[in-house]
This record gives sequence, C-alpha cells and structure tokens, in this order.
Amino acid sequence: MKNFQWLGIIAMFLSLSLISSSNAAEWTHYANSSAGQHYFDPTSITFTGKNQAKVWVKRLWSKRDIEEAKELSGHIVKESKTLYGLDCRGKQRKMLHLIVYASDGTPISDHASNNPWGPIVPDSTEDKLLDRVCSKR
Repeated sequence: MKNFQWLGIIAMFLSLSLISSSNAAEWTHYANSSAGQHYFDPTSITFTGKNQAKVWVKRLWSKRDIEEAKELSGHIVKESKTLYGLDCRGKQRKMLHLIVYASDGTPISDHASNNPWGPIVPDSTEDKLLDRVCSKR
C-alpha cells in the first residue's frame, strides 16, 4: 500500500513539472547590439489583427548599461523583458509593458505603457525582431 502511495505522489510531481514546463518561455536569440543580447519568445506571439502581433522580448543587458543603471539607480540590473506590439505591414512598434530585473532575479521596475506607434529603423534589432515575428504568420 505504501508503494502505491509513493507512486501516486511521484506521478503527481511529474505531471506538475510537465505542466509548469509547458508554460515556460522558449527564448530564441535574434540579435546582439551595444545594449546587450536580444531574445524573443516564439510561444508568446499572438496575432491581434490582420497585420499586428504581440511578443515578449528579453534583453540581457550589456556591461556598459549595467554600470550606467547601477550609477543612476543603485541597482545591479541583469535583464529586462518587454511586451512589444508590432505592425507587420506598417513596420512600426510600440512598447506595451516593461519589467526590469535585478541581478538576483527580482523585479525592480514593472510598468505598463501606452506609447504611440513608432517607426522601425531598417537594419536595427527591432527590424530583425519584426522579420522573425511576422514570418510566423
């Protein structure tokens, strides 16, 4: 009987780990820049209209930006995650949400944004993101 209970407990933990891992982000590298390394989560892409999409982006901050943030805020920043709105046809973007994380992984800034649409500069990191996301349609 005890073996049966242990098997049940093990099965429960395995199923919970599978559920939680299915919700995990799958960060895919798409660019490097002076600001750091840039990743997007293909599993987060949602198309909200004929030509518009939303996607989560993660930036691992460059040493320069980490030092600048520490000087300005006193925090040692590790990364940020941004929810972007993209207009595939109009080649525009807007930031919808920004979360900045400290080096220990705790959020130090969390802001929803209602920024207007802005142009995407050709050959920029945002242009690379637009190409990767809009090709998923």
